[in-house]
Amino acid sequence: MKRKIGFPFIALFLIIGFSNCKTSTKKAQAPTEQVAQPTFKYHHEIRQPKVKSENSPVLILLHGYGSNEKDLFSFAEYLDDRLMVIAPRAPQTLASNKYKWYSLNPTESELRYDGAEVLQTSKDIMIFVEEVISNYKVDPQKVYIGGFSQGAILTLGTGLLNSEKIAGVVCLSGHLYPEFAEQIPLTQGLNGLSIFISHGRQDKVLAFSKMDKDAAYLKNKGIDVTARFYDSAHNISQENFRDMLAWLTKELD
Repeated sequence: MKRKIGFPFIALFLIIGFSNCKTSTKKAQAPTEQVAQPTFKYHHEIRQPKVKSENSPVLILLHGYGSNEKDLFSFAEYLDDRLMVIAPRAPQTLASNKYKWYSLNPTESELRYDGAEVLQTSKDIMIFVEEVISNYKVDPQKVYIGGFSQGAILTLGTGLLNSEKIAGVVCLSGHLYPEFAEQIPLTQGLNGLSIFISHGRQDKVLAFSKMDKDAAYLKNKGIDVTARFYDSAHNISQENFRDMLAWLTKELD
């Protein structure tokens, strides 16, 4: 037997329906204004300076081939408390959590690379440097860049070509690529650019003899170069690390 719909139910339905059709007199709320987040060329880790200042010196660390931003960022807790420390991730993926700044093609005698790609990567690094200056409270007169291996090659070359914006370079087990050497400006002293170079005499990846000659070449150009060499392989020894810390502290002082 079907149930009948009584009058009270129909009346209630009409009241609800009619009330829902009324034009709302409430003013629509203005959408919440969202603040645009800064964009960066590279994903990166950051450690704020432990000693606060209006504009802090900054050290940007570039990892080596096949590594990632967390590698050199592990140095951060040991670095000078005045420094902001930033570690970007290279843009090209090799494998899970492994990245590269530019491609390398190994042969029996050497690692080949595309010079144009390296120079473009250097320009991209400077774009990132400008982004750091624009979006973080850093002193634009105290921007330092450092790196290991492939990252060291890029920091050395990038610093030499951009000494008006880079105060100092930390080159850990790197080389001076000819593409950079050919373009070093003739400015006396390169605007006071300071360079810390370190290398292991037993390095089988990037030959010590090449870096030894590179350091001498830069010194002959009148550039402020501190060179430290160790009886080690392609790594950063404890002695190397202590020397780097001392150099950085002297620079900041």
